[in-house]
Amino acid sequence: MATKAAPKRMNRPFTDTVPDWPTAVKQIYNSGLVISIDNDVWLYRRCPMGPVTSAITEDDALRVGQPIFDALVEIEGLTRTAVKSRRFSKNNYREFHMLLVNVPQRYVPDDDQPLKGFLSRQFSDAITYCRELLVGVKLRNNAFRSGWRQSVRVFYEALTLQNVGVQLPEYAADYRRVDAALTRAGLMVATRAEMHLADSWWNLGANPDVPYLVHSDHLHMFTSTTSMTEAARLEKADVDCREPEWSDLRNHHSLGFVGFDTFNYNWREVKSLETNFVVELVRQGAMAVSFRGKVEPTAITRNELRTGRRRIRADITEAQAQGAMDRQEQEDKQAAIEQMESLYSSSTLHLPTVIDASIVAALNGSLDGSYDVTGLTRTVKLSNLVERQEKALAEMMMGSQVRCNPLLRDLPATAMAFTGAPDLAVCGDNTGALLGFTEHDKQPVYISNDAASVGDALPIFLVAGATGSGKSLSMLNMAYQWAQAGVSQVVVDPKLGSDHSATVLAAGGQVATLDDLTKSDGILDPLRFTQNKLAGLEVAGSILVQVGPWDRPARQFETELMVALAYGVQEGATCIGQALKLAQDAGKASEELVKPVLDLANVSPLFGAIVGRDPQTKGLSVADGITLIMVGNTNLELPPMGQEPSSIQQRISVALVRMLVFGSAMALTGRRGVLHFDEAWIATLAGPEELNRLGRLARSQGVLPVLYTQRVTDVVKIGLAGYISRGLIMHLKDESEARAACQLFKLEETPERITRITTSERSGGSSESKEGALNWGSFKALFRTDPRDSTKRINVRGSVGLHVDLHGRAVPVVQDLPPEFLEMVSTNPEDIRRRTERMAAREASRQAALEHHDLLGFDSEADADGLVVDDVFSLS
Repeated sequence: MATKAAPKRMNRPFTDTVPDWPTAVKQIYNSGLVISIDNDVWLYRRCPMGPVTSAITEDDALRVGQPIFDALVEIEGLTRTAVKSRRFSKNNYREFHMLLVNVPQRYVPDDDQPLKGFLSRQFSDAITYCRELLVGVKLRNNAFRSGWRQSVRVFYEALTLQNVGVQLPEYAADYRRVDAALTRAGLMVATRAEMHLADSWWNLGANPDVPYLVHSDHLHMFTSTTSMTEAARLEKADVDCREPEWSDLRNHHSLGFVGFDTFNYNWREVKSLETNFVVELVRQGAMAVSFRGKVEPTAITRNELRTGRRRIRADITEAQAQGAMDRQEQEDKQAAIEQMESLYSSSTLHLPTVIDASIVAALNGSLDGSYDVTGLTRTVKLSNLVERQEKALAEMMMGSQVRCNPLLRDLPATAMAFTGAPDLAVCGDNTGALLGFTEHDKQPVYISNDAASVGDALPIFLVAGATGSGKSLSMLNMAYQWAQAGVSQVVVDPKLGSDHSATVLAAGGQVATLDDLTKSDGILDPLRFTQNKLAGLEVAGSILVQVGPWDRPARQFETELMVALAYGVQEGATCIGQALKLAQDAGKASEELVKPVLDLANVSPLFGAIVGRDPQTKGLSVADGITLIMVGNTNLELPPMGQEPSSIQQRISVALVRMLVFGSAMALTGRRGVLHFDEAWIATLAGPEELNRLGRLARSQGVLPVLYTQRVTDVVKIGLAGYISRGLIMHLKDESEARAACQLFKLEETPERITRITTSERSGGSSESKEGALNWGSFKALFRTDPRDSTKRINVRGSVGLHVDLHGRAVPVVQDLPPEFLEMVSTNPEDIRRRTERMAAREASRQAALEHHDLLGFDSEADADGLVVDDVFSLS
């Protein structure tokens, strides 16, 4: 590649007494005023960002671009013209500059994150993007428009200001006009940090004065003297920058500047995805995109089109006759004219035009300086600005007068506003566990354990995902992080053969099995764990009717049952068995009602855990940190998925799971804790009343229930949506479940969205793998075979979930889990060995504590355990 001898910057004819400014900016004020090195004065404002490609509806996407369109309309109104002619009015048009900045930076949690230190360590290699969009207008000097007295006054006022080469009071009147116009459009004052980023984006937001090396179609940027010196050596040795030696340079990146040449779509169709060419470019590595031009009033553009129609068509005819234009080019020109005429034909249309529009983008490419601009966008043709790279950088700077782009176009305001420039997909809560990063914009997504209760929102968080979607990993990841913040949690896992104990124990949590629970009399008795006696009565009656231990239909006993329970509680009963026995002794309940309940409780440990008989036994309680409740060796006979219980044993099992959910929620009362319930379809078997009760309970007690399910259709059928505020849609193999998930969260069931949710992680065939090529459109995690060991897999990308947050935003989130966590949940033998060693060391420490406690006179091992780990349950 051809190179230039020296990396001079703007090559301006300054004398030696004038400094060589690193940017086109001389001074930036907090108000957004920018003084350029040419003593021009600009006013810049920040445009609000929002989701465009991930917007819920097309209208939502358009609303994100509306402030830019409104700003151009407001700028149009600043131009006063007496004649509707471009020739005589052009000098009065306002100069407009829009700058999109997209700088990759290492993820650093905000200071207000409770888990800042933990997240900084866990995600030290994560990259996010700092993205902002500024809109600037060049101000005008109004000093002499108010007469000589005003000029003298502002002259003396200016003497007290910082010497920046301009008299700022002379721009005060125009500042007020432009500021008001941009404020009406919805633009905001940028912070000092945001203005600094816009003035240093080429150096990743650091000092803008960075040395660079100019090549014909790109620039090499060096952020250390070592890398600059090494690059100089390579240049001297005539080593081409495409060679590996350049790629090995540290503290070095390259930028390639391109201009926008041809736009191949209809400006009317602003809702079309084709207009979002800036989004495509940013996703392909654009670090910044600059839009410049002058804003022309609608009436003048309409008049120019009308008066110039014949001349333009005559030019086409002449070019055709001389063979200077082929037929396709003729048709394209003719179509462009007709399109613009049609667009501006309405006399009531208010559509400013940006004339002499220059759009320049800086691509953050490979370190070897290779830039292939073909195929970067579907609807816009890009051209390398060969031998104009240094000037292209200067053109993109705020306040710059330098113009290098020969590819100028006259574009309607829609072409500036609805290109996806303000696209930024953010979602989640302000603080909490880090779920992951948004798929394309790499913005952190936090899930708060108490945002719903504090904000008085619906309480339930639903995670929908098929087997193998990564749904359990998501559960453990959130639980692990919340545990680091001291949030009390219960994980109810009713699946046979499932065992997350190693992960929970490694995170400092506790594990209990149903074997432990069923050894305790009535530990899940609702009369024991509910603080509200009336609520306890309702749950107790409901659970007994659901199990139905009587010979006759349960509904025939409902009234007598509720009377008996109410009487027993009134007499001081603290459990179901005691309440029924008191009622029977007082003649308030028949033996036919009471005896089958007590007999079944005595012979069925599962039912006995629900129906307490001993009034001295305590109810369910949980410890701090994570408490995992798993099946263990208990024969939990649950009905097949999607089917009702068909036997009393299945009804007892379903009832036990229900009481685990309600008991855990009550045990977390007052702690702002989290209840994780895997396979939530089991809870739906209890019917809508019970889940509605859970929703009301969670809302009143400040508990966050997180339900994990692959049966979204059941959740929709029973009407649980009235208690679900947010959720995560992961891979769902069944299309009906994907549609149900969209219905649940009020998302449009577009073919693209359904396909994205249901598609497999592999697509087609591949000569490299019989399994097919990786499908990056899938929500499932992507793996490839380790080339050094065919028995191992390498994680290429974590699972993706469509997160619907408390504000109704729906954004794909990539869950790339940190190495420490993956090692903790890994089934790799070496990882298991290291975990075992850590747990053994912990147990040794516990035993040492026991010996020390014996010396101090503790009566039991349980007393000592309380100083090492909290009791999981109060088991008597």
